[in-house]
Amino acid sequence: MVCQQVRWWQAQPPTPWQRLVGSGHLRLKRFFVQAAKTAPDSGLDPERFMKASTHWMRHTFVRQALVDGVPIEVVSELAGHASIDTTSIYSTQELARKIRALQTMRHRVAQS
Repeated sequence: MVCQQVRWWQAQPPTPWQRLVGSGHLRLKRFFVQAAKTAPDSGLDPERFMKASTHWMRHTFVRQALVDGVPIEVVSELAGHASIDTTSIYSTQELARKIRALQTMRHRVAQS
């Protein structure tokens, strides 16, 4: 059963994201290690770069594309999601972030 699943997966055409990243995940990991070394110079947390992965980049890409206003259908296709419902999870997270930011602003205004 597992062998059949692996063969099925290998037979699938690569998603746009897979074509972009390819098999260069080791190169990306080395990049993250180098970025971690210089992160403190920019006031960034080096530990976040050490934990970074291609999955993290993929998640960040989808989230940032939605934040920048790319249509959800386009983002879903680029991410290779089988369903737009999967992509909508990211937009829900973004909406929650915006609500928290507005609540913080409301509290600051109320204190003025």
